[in-house]
Amino acid sequence: MRRVNRSKTNLAPSPDRLFGRDEDLAALDRLLVDRARLLVLIGPPGVGKTRLAAEFARSQLPECTRRGAGGVWRFDLTDARGDGDAASAVARVLGVPLAGSDGSGAIARLGRAIADRGRVLLLLDNADAGVAWLREAAPAWLESAPMARLLVTSRADPSLPNAAIRIVEALPVPGEGQREIAAVARSAGVALFLDRARAVRPDWRPTGKDAPLVAEIVRRLDGIPLAIELAAARTKPLGLGALLGGLRERQLGHERPPFAQGQAGVDVVAPTLVNPLLSPLPTAIAPVHSLLARPG
Repeated sequence: MRRVNRSKTNLAPSPDRLFGRDEDLAALDRLLVDRARLLVLIGPPGVGKTRLAAEFARSQLPECTRRGAGGVWRFDLTDARGDGDAASAVARVLGVPLAGSDGSGAIARLGRAIADRGRVLLLLDNADAGVAWLREAAPAWLESAPMARLLVTSRADPSLPNAAIRIVEALPVPGEGQREIAAVARSAGVALFLDRARAVRPDWRPTGKDAPLVAEIVRRLDGIPLAIELAAARTKPLGLGALLGGLRERQLGHERPPFAQGQAGVDVVAPTLVNPLLSPLPTAIAPVHSLLARPG
């Protein structure tokens, strides 16, 4: 395997194992093979867009960090509150001074810097707040930098020209009635829960009696990876029974959030209809946050 030049990326090594995303990674790879240059991952909060995007970006490191290539770079646009913030976030990572440039001028200056890097992958993460700016920047960069490729994550379709969109789904969960731990662990949602639970309880060995408890916990969390990881972290102080009981209690009287039709026919969680205490996070995450607040 070709060694990675760490000076050509700001991506950290993978922190832990990624579950249930082989199909997504393969689909993104196929899009690149088909010469797509602008990839967009969309899905509700907590579904794992950033984790998936970072894992895919890491897979491109050998190609993008070889001699003459420009690297793989991640830009966190979460706190961007306007065009200037978004441009500054990109400029900081790339080391491009923007003094005296704003609006289209800043986009053009960044485009020239990107073009100078040759083959490069740019991950523009959590782009929702900067989407209007990105609609101008992305086409301009792709035109000025023919070797560049962009990977964008967003809660809803940002309507970027010529984008290849991949919807990030929740992880599969086991059906009801399964009683063997090996059977329920075949679902990615349960596999993730078990892995993260063992991280806080290394001596835990789940048995058949644990299987229906784990399966119901993951089902109640709708297969949302963030919710599953938060719940797994509480298995040490609470145990499975108390954790499941807390989820049941906190979900009583709360229906699943309705879905709203997003742009391009994409189903997205309607933010105004999600649990108001945690809007716009999915309802599945709210009870887990409540459990995290409980002394353990």
